[in-house]
Formats: sequence, structure tokens, C-alpha cells
Amino acid sequence: MQPQVMLTEGDLADDIPGNLPCCQPQIPVLAELLCSEPSNDDLMGSVRQPEDLDDTSVQSYFDPVLLHHTEVVSRLKLLESRMEKPHDYFRNGAKEEILPYMRKVVASWMLEVCEEQRCDEAVFPLAVAILDRFLATSTIKKEQLQLVACVCLLLASKTRQCNYFSLDLLSWYTDNSVSPQSLRSWELMILSQLNWDVNVITATDFVDFLLVRTPGQPMFHSKNSLLIRRHAITFIALCSTEPRFVGLQPSLIAASAIYTALKGVRRSDSTLANELAHMASVTLEQLISISSSIEQVISTEIAAIEQQTIDLPLTKNMNGPGSSISGVAMSSTAPKMSCGISVSGHNTPTDVQDIIV
Repeated sequence: MQPQVMLTEGDLADDIPGNLPCCQPQIPVLAELLCSEPSNDDLMGSVRQPEDLDDTSVQSYFDPVLLHHTEVVSRLKLLESRMEKPHDYFRNGAKEEILPYMRKVVASWMLEVCEEQRCDEAVFPLAVAILDRFLATSTIKKEQLQLVACVCLLLASKTRQCNYFSLDLLSWYTDNSVSPQSLRSWELMILSQLNWDVNVITATDFVDFLLVRTPGQPMFHSKNSLLIRRHAITFIALCSTEPRFVGLQPSLIAASAIYTALKGVRRSDSTLANELAHMASVTLEQLISISSSIEQVISTEIAAIEQQTIDLPLTKNMNGPGSSISGVAMSSTAPKMSCGISVSGHNTPTDVQDIIV
């Protein structure tokens, strides 16, 4: 039996290397707590052009359990009812300087920026939702509209995708009429005005959960379903650019976009409309009315594009390259949305583009 050795308090103190520098409690300096990684602006020596982008980003797929869960749509509707909806701030002349056509122009410009940068499909509707909520509660000058739109794109990209817009990139898209310093200051102001509540429900959040429950639509298992989904996402983006859809419920816009896409791909009946209206918790009259409005917007856009196709070569021959049509400068390489509806160039009318820096 080994004899037990009793250690005194002094022996323990001698064995513990308390006097070593590594064991002394060190108070970190403030500079050591700051992030030492370079910021996105520091890494961006030159602005990436659209042709320099790649398709290496991979999106996560939907969990089938969540996709088919019965409580998901109810939860989305609950969040939709709790969020602060923007009202139609153009009604009764509430906005003196910001007119509906200005909002349409700047929203179309935001759509083109998202298209060229290949943003996630949820970024643009969220950016427009932030824009509408801010305009509904604040008064700005028309020269500040594009500045506010840039900040909304910045906030939406930070919220809904990993690679957010850099300040230099947004400034480049405005022909350097908006400075990065202005974007930083206005970002804080818009966040404060919205109580930092920017991640709100949009119509794109409802599409997959409504489409998978639509009769006769096996989600992700047929080209027909993918085509309907792509058309529905395109119609939602088109609705975001139109002032007439300001203040509508996201679930109503999503159900109407799906119904319009279904009518374009295959014949729809009243049963399908009733099912969509029931799933989205909207009335059948609302669904049919908004669907008809979407069809009218599509017809108007297609007619305008055809007219521009006829008039653009003649105008360019008369005025040379870089000419404008009806005061709106057009880009020579306008991208197209997924169903073939092209959007205008990133240049904006003179009265909207003159930003106060």
C-alpha cells in the first residue's frame, strides 16, 4: 500500500505556473476585437461586369418535409398579417414630387440591376417592398429616389443572399451620381425608419408552397411545373414594377401569378381558381381581378417592346448611338426576363438620375 502524500496549500501554489505570462489574464485591446478581414469594398479593386460573373453559386433545395407541411402556408399568412403593409401612397395626391411613373422607372432599373448581377429571385421583390414601405412613411425629393432604391437593393441583398451588393457596384450603376458615403448614411436612416424590420414576407415566399399544393402539379418532377414556376416568378417581378399593385397582399399576388401562369400553359377552370383562392385565403373575385390586371400589364409591356423594336433602329440612325426614346435612355443590351419580356436599360430619366450627393 502506497503512503499517501499530503500536499499543502503552499505546495499547490508552487506547482501552478501562475507567474507564467501565458496564464495571466490578458485584457484584449479594442483593435484586436475588430475584424481583420478585408471588407467587400477593399476586395473590389474593379467593379465586376455582368460578363465576368459565373454560375458557380449553388442554391439549397427545399426540404420535402417543410414543402408539404400543412402548417407552413398558415404560418406565412400569420407573418403576412403581422407585417406593416405599405398603403397606396399615390392615392389622393399624397406624394407631391414622387409620381407613379417615377416609381415604375426606378423599379424597372432595380430589376435590371438584379438581372445583370444574377441575384436570387427573392432579392428584387424584397427590395421593392422595402422601397414601398419607406415611401409610404417618408417624404423625399425626386432627386433622392434612385439613392433610396440603391439602399433598398443593398438591404435586400444582405438579407436574402450571401453575396450582397458592394457600395462601389451600386455607385457604378448610377454612373457615380450616388457616393458610397451617401449609401452608408441613408442605409442607417432607412433602417431606423423601418425599425430594422426589413426581412418581410414577399410574394415569392408563397410560390413553391402554393404550387406544390395545386391540383395536377407534381412539383420539381416535370418540365411543365418548372415552366409554370418560372412564369409565376416573372409575373411577380413584373407586378413589383407596377404602381397599381402597391399595398396588395403578397399571398394574393402569388396566387394570381400562379393562376395566370397556369392559364398560359394549359387551360384552367373555376375549380383550380377556387383551390388557389382557398389556399391563399383570398376571395375568388380578388384572384380573378388581379390575374386580369397581370394579363393587361403583360399585353402592355409586349406592345411597348414591339413598338420600341420598330422605332429604335430609325431613331438610332437619325440621332446616332446613345440616343434616348421619350426621354428615357435605353441600353443597347437590355436583358430579358424568364418569359421573354425585356426590361429597359439601367439609365434613368434625367430628372430621376440627378441625385443630390
